Amino acid sequence: MAPRPQQRAARRAGRASRRAALFKLLGVAGLAGVVATGAVVARDARQRQQLTPEQVRERLRERHAALEAEHER
Repeated sequence: MAPRPQQRAARRAGRASRRAALFKLLGVAGLAGVVATGAVVARDARQRQQLTPEQVRERLRERHAALEAEHER
C-alpha cells in the first residue's frame, strides 16, 4: 500500500529539517574554526610585538648561525 500524500509530505519535511540542522551545525563549526584561527593569529602577533628590536636581531643572528652551521656540514 502506497503512503498517502500527507505522509509523503511529512517525511519530506522531516528530511528537510534534518538537512537544515546539519547545515546549521556545519556553519557553527566553521564559525568556531574561524574564531579559533583568529585567536591564534592574535596571540602570535602579541608575542611578536613584545620583543624589543635588539631581541629580534639576536633571534635572527641565532637563526642565521644555525643555518650556516647546518650548511657547512
